[in-house]
Amino acid sequence: MVCCARMATSFGRHFVGAFVAHLVEIELQGLRVRYRLGQSLREASAREGGRALFESSTELRAAGLRLDASALRKIRKVASVMREDEFEELLELRSSGGLPLKWSHLESLSIVRSRSGRAQMARRILAAGVLRCRAAAAIARKELVTDSASSH
Repeated sequence: MVCCARMATSFGRHFVGAFVAHLVEIELQGLRVRYRLGQSLREASAREGGRALFESSTELRAAGLRLDASALRKIRKVASVMREDEFEELLELRSSGGLPLKWSHLESLSIVRSRSGRAQMARRILAAGVLRCRAAAAIARKELVTDSASSH
């Protein structure tokens, strides 16, 4: 009976590990797609101004996606603040459970001015196990206040 229990536990760990790895890959693909959309929006906005966001939002809604102009602005901001190499470095970070940052975390990190500050904040978010956008934003705002107070 013990032998069967060990085998089941081993199988369970293997299955869960493979499942989590697959979920992480899917999550990373989604994050990269959003980032590429943000890069395209940044370029279009530089050429066409605010009209690009409105037209993009309209086209995405027509395709069945619910991304309004506000969501597109946030996506564009992440791509504007973070260069691609930094974005990829942040995607390599993992929580203790092996999960990457969520898009809402990246949005919260986009308000931090420095690249090193964003990396440090990302590690704090993941170490704290922060999953909610508001909590991540609160950590980022607190860090901004702390950084600006210490720089005076």
